[in-house]
Amino acid sequence: MKHSSLIAFGGVYLCVALFCLLTPLISDDYYFGSSAAQPFAAIMAGEPVLPFGPEAFSDIFRRAAQMYATWDGRFAAYVTFGFYLWVPQVLYALLVAGVFCGTVFLALLHVLGPERRHRLTPLAVGLMAAALWWGMPTYGSVYFWRTGLAYAMDIFCALLFLLPFRQLLAQPDLRASRIFSPAATAGYLFLALYFGLLQYNTPILCFLAGTAATCRLWFLNAAMPAGERLRRLLPLICGLAVLLTGLIIIFSAPGNAQRVLIRAEWFLTLSLLEKIRLWLQGQLDVQSLLWLPWLLTAWALWLLIRRYGRTFWKQLPLTGIAFLLLGQMGQGAYLFAPRPDSRAYTSVFLFMLLGSCLLARAALEQASPASVSRARRISFCFLCFVLLTLPHELMLFVSGKAELEARDRIYAESAGKDVRVKPLQTRGDRFFVLGAYQQDITHDPDFWINQVVARLWGLASVALEMPPDRLLSHTMEDGQRLVFCQQGATLRLVSAPESAANRYFVYYYGKPGLVRYLPASLADGLTRWLRQARPGDMRLWLVPLFYAQARLGNKDAAPATLWGIYPVEDSPFWLVRPGDGPASFRLLPLSPES
Repeated sequence: MKHSSLIAFGGVYLCVALFCLLTPLISDDYYFGSSAAQPFAAIMAGEPVLPFGPEAFSDIFRRAAQMYATWDGRFAAYVTFGFYLWVPQVLYALLVAGVFCGTVFLALLHVLGPERRHRLTPLAVGLMAAALWWGMPTYGSVYFWRTGLAYAMDIFCALLFLLPFRQLLAQPDLRASRIFSPAATAGYLFLALYFGLLQYNTPILCFLAGTAATCRLWFLNAAMPAGERLRRLLPLICGLAVLLTGLIIIFSAPGNAQRVLIRAEWFLTLSLLEKIRLWLQGQLDVQSLLWLPWLLTAWALWLLIRRYGRTFWKQLPLTGIAFLLLGQMGQGAYLFAPRPDSRAYTSVFLFMLLGSCLLARAALEQASPASVSRARRISFCFLCFVLLTLPHELMLFVSGKAELEARDRIYAESAGKDVRVKPLQTRGDRFFVLGAYQQDITHDPDFWINQVVARLWGLASVALEMPPDRLLSHTMEDGQRLVFCQQGATLRLVSAPESAANRYFVYYYGKPGLVRYLPASLADGLTRWLRQARPGDMRLWLVPLFYAQARLGNKDAAPATLWGIYPVEDSPFWLVRPGDGPASFRLLPLSPES
């Protein structure tokens, strides 16, 4: 590798490490960074957060086992970000920067071919780093958010796992290839097991790609005795077997079913046609996340068509087409699962990027010098654009970290108290994810992140200060007043006379104790609708919420029973079936609180 390329890698390393150093703990970090004996699933189901115990290194593995049993099967993922939350921040920054640089290096080896390492120029290093930095969906939640680092390790392991297959396909003669040493084979098998327990989607794609590559290598070496072929391919075959074992373990986790019941029970009730319709509705958003690979693919195809006409398809590299297909298969898998957050498409983006880069390389190898020169100028402009955005992002990280450190000082000085802090002025973006893709504490002290922060710092409660313009009230017939506070798409009862407390009820997505009764006719209709609605539609339905006065008469209402749980962002909406109680409701008109 050239010295100039090493300098380019050094610049990328220092840049990523600096941003990692400026990233504060956010959202789930508070829970997974402490010794929490309470299962995460219990908190998501609405149970109050319990105080944390003393922190120990063994908590990393204990919590991973607990998540495997109660939430999902990604055992290695929870060990990974548990480790990153346990180590000092400086070490965390150095390790993550190394993972990113390793991802850039491996991606270039896949694009250029392992035999063309001499073509690792500073421009190639900068372009691949810029493509991952600027093109990857929610880059910040993959590399800067510690609880999201499993996605960063996921794509790094995918590239490393597939590298031997890529190298053998570039030089398919098994007689000329080296056989793994025992130490290298052991390391490769450990990588396969770790990778298989890391995520759901990416190991499946790599297993399919590795199996197809192994079959192709087997038939390309048909002249070699079968025993010799098997001996030379055995390390890769064992790696595929170990990867498959990891996938079986991860999909067999008892917690998978519980997570679906809490987060996405509505999805289980959909028919296949409804799932297809829901998947198709989200395709525009999903494909827009892959704008950079599609742009590169279209440009490469245009160059090839202009040069070869109708026979352009003969110039398409098989490996590039395979990567593009794998990427689309990865996003197509969400036809059978609820649509995930944008960061779940990280591996889809990676495969699409590799495929589009391979197509672009094939097009440039056959292009005219003028086209190559034009491509180099465009690439340089793109790299300069990404570099020019870095100072703005750096200032965002600096100001955001300063605000959160000021909050931490308030928490440290307020043990045992009810603390109210101001909302953050620094709003995040796709890099500084707090306030954008990850939630801050809210105005509701009962929200789970608020509870976790309060337990972590030993506070009685913590919440954001409620602005006066978010307070609403309703004056009852007897002159007494109910006061509500607006929290985004929800309204919460904050004060009421004791005589009215048993008559006025709030329909609220949150803890089941805040939900009371719903007429059976309305509940039936809502149940049918919620089973088909997307989470975004549910949020719209909750504006405004119902404030109802129950006409109970002389008899108390029968106890309400749990009917179903429907997810709205991070808090479940609890819908209950009424007993023999209230049969009529009327809405309360709300006016701004003076």
